[in-house]
Amino acid sequence: MTIWDHLSVNRLGQGLGLLMLMLLLSAQVMGQEPDPATITFRLNKLEIVGLQKVSREKFLETAGPKLEQTLKFADLRAASDKLYTSNLFSKVRYRYSWTGDLLDVVFDVEEGSLYPQPAASPGPAKPLVLGKIEFAGLQRCDRATATAATGLQVGAPFEQKQLGAAARRLASTGYFSEINYNFRQESDQVVAVFEVAEFKWDVPCIFDNFVWFTRQELHDAVRRQIPSFDGASPDNEKIPDTIKAALEQLLRQRGIARGVNFMVSAGNLDGPAARMKKEFLFVTTGPPMPVCQVSFPGAAPALEKQLQSGIKPLLSVDYSNQQFAQYIENMLLPIYRQRGYLRARFPGVAALPNPSANKKCQNGVNVSVPVEEGSAYKLGKFEWVGNQAVEQATMQDLLGMKAGAMANGDKIEKGVNTIKTAYLNQGYLDLKLEIKTDFDDSVGTANYRILVMEGKTYRMGEVVIANASENEQKRIRGKWPLAPGAVFNFGAVREFAKKLSEDRSARMPRVNLRLDHAKQTADVLFTF
Repeated sequence: MTIWDHLSVNRLGQGLGLLMLMLLLSAQVMGQEPDPATITFRLNKLEIVGLQKVSREKFLETAGPKLEQTLKFADLRAASDKLYTSNLFSKVRYRYSWTGDLLDVVFDVEEGSLYPQPAASPGPAKPLVLGKIEFAGLQRCDRATATAATGLQVGAPFEQKQLGAAARRLASTGYFSEINYNFRQESDQVVAVFEVAEFKWDVPCIFDNFVWFTRQELHDAVRRQIPSFDGASPDNEKIPDTIKAALEQLLRQRGIARGVNFMVSAGNLDGPAARMKKEFLFVTTGPPMPVCQVSFPGAAPALEKQLQSGIKPLLSVDYSNQQFAQYIENMLLPIYRQRGYLRARFPGVAALPNPSANKKCQNGVNVSVPVEEGSAYKLGKFEWVGNQAVEQATMQDLLGMKAGAMANGDKIEKGVNTIKTAYLNQGYLDLKLEIKTDFDDSVGTANYRILVMEGKTYRMGEVVIANASENEQKRIRGKWPLAPGAVFNFGAVREFAKKLSEDRSARMPRVNLRLDHAKQTADVLFTF
């Protein structure tokens, strides 16, 4: 991962910069990702682009960081501050990447004083006044918001140090991943210029137990604070804080005595190409909100009885839309899939405050879970296309089902996962399976066509261990199951990571995979 930064960019909340493979079998569903801003690195490489008259030695003397020095990202921002205030450079940017605890940094600079030297004058220099503020790169953030955020006042006396403070205020809004600034003089006035890049707004915002409001009402409340809000946030804490404040204001306006918190929700990870699916989950806090009753409109009587039995563990428990959705997916949908209802779906969960004065369910919630059952199917035929490493007969055996049987969706999924595992354990880490289902309603069968894109086999590369003691190094290397150059066995690595996690007496490292597609090798990284 490569990141641009500079004097006034706030990077708190950035995601980790490796192809991430969390090998623990029980990945946390809820929790904050490790913040790279708190990690200590060792400066492995320092490259400087743009030097002309200024020597590398002078640059290093001014900036401070040296090779092999331990530092944090805040030290890079401090170095950028020093370079700006030296008046040697009109622009300073840097990008960085890391592997384990080794940090590589590239500074990109433009020489020349940010503050032009005044020509000799027999009389006192006329004070400069800020005449205009310009922006380049605005997208979601409108010009009026950005201008107000700088804190600069057109017509006021101008000093160079005001630009750095203005850039820091812009960074604090949460809109910008990169901010560079300069100015030009026009007569006795100054035009301040800010070149910005905005964060991507690609982290979904989930509103969990706001049972008093529709989704539209929640979005409208947030838009009063963030006009461009469309249901997502950038990957930082500034914008979610603003969303939190907007939701708290909405609750107060409705006379609802509850607070609001937000947290990071991360989906389960599975397979070497898995990525962290990050969401911001907003929840109301306060007195208990127990589930009073659950209905399943659209369910056939026989199956509704199964559903009511299956939902009992959530009755009288505090309501959570996320919990309900996950429970339905994991526990109720299988009731249909096991019986051949492969197209059954629960399109959504609706919850409303319980209007009754039932003391046994005070402040409770009634939940409606509509069901679209569809038809029950039998298994038709399986067609495998593209498989070479695993023969078709073996595929069918691993699947464990025959034509004419009830199309048990759970068994089909389990069989496909068994096939995936067989490939991964033979080093096919780029494996892709494209599954197409053809439902023939005239005869009630489900036919499958599975396109197998195997890719090439990977071999074991290096075991890289960072921030570990000598005993921790021995603990990993002494029991590591794969020799260098051996066919990469994903199952063996997963099992090794599982055993590490079971040892409660020792520290548990983060475990990541680093794939070299050119060499077709896979390194395993352990970071304590």
